[in-house]
Amino acid sequence: MPVTTEMSESSSFNSVKLVSLARSLSEFGLDAANGSPITPPDNDEPPLPLLIPPSVLGIIVFLYGIFTVDDNVPSQEACDDHLNITMCPLCDGVCDYWRLSTVCSLARASYLFDNGATVFFAIFMSLWGN
Repeated sequence: MPVTTEMSESSSFNSVKLVSLARSLSEFGLDAANGSPITPPDNDEPPLPLLIPPSVLGIIVFLYGIFTVDDNVPSQEACDDHLNITMCPLCDGVCDYWRLSTVCSLARASYLFDNGATVFFAIFMSLWGN
C-alpha cells in the first residue's frame, strides 16, 4: 500500500508540473500539445484601419520636411559655399581641416526626419499607442 500512495503523490506532482508547463507555453503563444504556435481566432475587423491615421500623419510630416528644407537655417549655412566655413580636424593627428559644405546633403537629409513637426508626430504616436 505505501508504494501506491507514493506513486499517486508522484503522479499528482508530475501533473502539477505539466499544468505549469502548459500555462508557461500558452503565455508564449505556443500550444502545449505539440509546441506549435497558437493561431489567433479570426476577428471580423482586422487591425489595419488602426494603422491608417498614423501612416497618413507620418507621410504628412515627411512632406512637411521636404517642403520646408530650403527654409532651414542650419541647412542653408551648411550648404552655402560662399560662407567658406572651415571646420577643425575630426581626429588628433593625421586628419585635415574640412569645409562645412561637404556635409550639405547630410544636413538636408537629417532635417527631413528631424524637423519641428516630428515632435507633434511623436506626441500623437504616444497617445495613439494607448
